[in-house]
Amino acid sequence: VPAWLGDAVDEFSGAEGNADMRRLLLTLLEIECQLGFDLKRKETRLPAAKRPQLVSRWINLGRTERTGRLSLTDKDTAKFVQSYGEWWDLMQPSWRTKGEDGRWERGMYGDAWEKLNVNGGPNGFLSVVAALSYWATASAQGKWSRSDWEKAEEDARWVMIGFLGYVREKAGLHAA
Repeated sequence: VPAWLGDAVDEFSGAEGNADMRRLLLTLLEIECQLGFDLKRKETRLPAAKRPQLVSRWINLGRTERTGRLSLTDKDTAKFVQSYGEWWDLMQPSWRTKGEDGRWERGMYGDAWEKLNVNGGPNGFLSVVAALSYWATASAQGKWSRSDWEKAEEDARWVMIGFLGYVREKAGLHAA
């Protein structure tokens, strides 16, 4: 496992999401392993537009906690959650639709993953995992609803599992 990924697993496995964060990290590890930890792929990156400011700050710090664990303040949490939702919306595959409640529906996976056909490495799903880690900590501190975070984490993991299946299919492997 490359250092950038090992460091991220160490950093985010202690987030307040506990088992949910660990499942998300395991899915990230599976994706990166399937992609061969290839940092030279020339595919798309996740959008920077609408990305939560704290995630951008973490990226600008070299994706490490050089100044100690970053966290959300009480006043920043609502803006962070809104920004995460808008950012997440931008990266959804074209076949996904929203239900009447405004949440992304989960049914059968589609076959067009153009918006998420990201390169492996620190410019891929790692940023989503970072965002959810910060949100999990804020939720555990009572700064935001835990159930909102759980729904966001479940949806991210659902998409990542679908993307993993897509990557495996491209490689000629069967989903495990």
